[in-house]
Amino acid sequence: MEEVRGSNPLSSTVLARLAASLFVLVAVACNGDEPGIAISPIPSGLHEFDLTSPAFDEGGPIPEQYTCDGEDVSPPLEWTGVPDGTVELILTLLDPDVPSGVFTHWTIHSIDSSAPGTPEGGVPEGAVQGLNDFGETGYGGPCPPPGPAHRYVFTLAALAEPSELSPGAAPSAVDASLQQAVATTTLTGSYPE
Repeated sequence: MEEVRGSNPLSSTVLARLAASLFVLVAVACNGDEPGIAISPIPSGLHEFDLTSPAFDEGGPIPEQYTCDGEDVSPPLEWTGVPDGTVELILTLLDPDVPSGVFTHWTIHSIDSSAPGTPEGGVPEGAVQGLNDFGETGYGGPCPPPGPAHRYVFTLAALAEPSELSPGAAPSAVDASLQQAVATTTLTGSYPE
């Protein structure tokens, strides 16, 4: 398990997410996709828009300052091409490489469709952060145990209807809202190099 900040037994939230993750992993395996793709509990085959970061490139290492080994602040993110009709954006950060399944590091919902991105260490005005699998509200940066590098997948989803998620929403509730996505985009980083 990835919980380097404090070892806790598997919570019911993590167990529920494991079941959803298993479905996604089986679907990916059946599609014959290559390793390194973004794994996320969202419908596949959707129109994609663009998600980037000035701090790291797609597939590249996430700088230490955005991890538990550094300042543990969220990296700046930028997006373009949000489809017309989007009323809300949801952002998640997942690690699909933990032995126990997918680990949620960050969720943000109620992001206005006109927002161009997230600032370093912050969220767009009016956006609301949910719980992560560290049991905290907000961003919990990459913090893998010693060993091979882990992938960290930022997923941005566009919704045509409000999610109606509450502040501090559990990862499983955010996952359920992602099923209503009309468009998605991902950005993957790794840590450590």
